[in-house]
Amino acid sequence: MNIAIRADGGYNIGMGHIMRCMALAQALRDKGCNVCFITRHDSSVEAVLKMRLGSGINVIPIESHDALNNELEQLSKIIHQYAIDALVVDHYGADQAYLIETKKMVDELLTIDDLNCFTFPSDIVINGNIYAPDMEYRSLYGNTKFLLGPQYLLMRQEFRNLPKRCVNDNVERILITMGGSDLMGLTAKILRALRGIGGDIAIDVVMGAASNDKDAVEMEVSRTSNVNLLYDVDDMAELMFKADLAISAAGSTLYELAACGVPAITLIQADNQVAGAEGMAKAGCAVNLGWGDRADLADMKHVIKMLTEDKIKRQCMADIGQSIVDGLGAMRCVKIIMG
Repeated sequence: MNIAIRADGGYNIGMGHIMRCMALAQALRDKGCNVCFITRHDSSVEAVLKMRLGSGINVIPIESHDALNNELEQLSKIIHQYAIDALVVDHYGADQAYLIETKKMVDELLTIDDLNCFTFPSDIVINGNIYAPDMEYRSLYGNTKFLLGPQYLLMRQEFRNLPKRCVNDNVERILITMGGSDLMGLTAKILRALRGIGGDIAIDVVMGAASNDKDAVEMEVSRTSNVNLLYDVDDMAELMFKADLAISAAGSTLYELAACGVPAITLIQADNQVAGAEGMAKAGCAVNLGWGDRADLADMKHVIKMLTEDKIKRQCMADIGQSIVDGLGAMRCVKIIMG
């Protein structure tokens, strides 16, 4: 089965779409499918895909347009050229009209969605967010399969079958990870909040390929001796599992931390992260500090201090997170896709 994934990423829109599509690609390839990516040219996107999926992954460039519907003719040519059987679309620019046209090009159309903005013509719609089961999805043709909730969350294979987290008595390691692009440049702000937190606590800072705030972060790192600055980490699950506490963007990274049983303090960077941050905080596995550009450094320090001093709270957060996210969502989706 030849499957194409239409998704974009980069500094302006982040890497969340690309990362979850990679998870689906891994699971599809495990079942013998040929998978390619169709994406607007961005060197950081191609680098991440090749690093995670191997240099042999086929990344097909498509011309950039103001509106996604303007690419339909070119997309059709690509689909016919590569004999694509199924198309996966993960793009906020994909409206109902776009999906109706792309459905005509392939045997099966899959949509990865967060927002439920219209009635879907797709054969399968995947929304793995914690709030998805409460959304009233509708099918245009009456036969759409809706895969909703964290049991269908698309996570890379490194997050499968992780051991149960037993938290340490003391917080010895804090992870800062603000996503692939750090849209608001929050990493440097967080490091300022952590100044003086204690030289015995190690701080791991992860910067993504599309980050545009590297200079400011490196300046902050140079001022302290207990910070490890890491770029484009290959195995995030391993790094997360070493952390006793994390400060994270409120996108897909928040679910990854839950799978690893890491208590998280989360900061919102975009409108599409609000419901997820609120849902995970309500569930009890994260503390939501709201919009990152408005977050108060004093509040952040207070929450960090509270969690470092409360082992029982951290264990409770870890247990809840791992009960919500088990990392097997991509495999469940592929089982349904393959019929």
